[in-house]
Amino acid sequence: MKKQISNIGKVLSKEEQRTINGGAVIALPFECPIVLLAAPPEGCHYVTVPTKPCPTYKLVCDDIVPYQA
Repeated sequence: MKKQISNIGKVLSKEEQRTINGGAVIALPFECPIVLLAAPPEGCHYVTVPTKPCPTYKLVCDDIVPYQA
C-alpha cells in the first residue's frame, strides 16, 4: 500500500501530496486511457484537442508535400 501511495505521489502536486501525507482522503482525477498513436504519414502530425474529460488527438497534414526523389 505504501508503494502505491508513493507512486501516486509522483503525479500529484505538492499540495495534493501533503494532503495525502496528512491522512486526508482526496478524490483522484479521472484517469484517461493511454493513447498509443501510430507514426503519422510523412508531412502529417498529431494535434492534441483539449476535450473533457480526456484529450483527443487529431491528425493534421500539410496540403502540399514536397516531392522527394
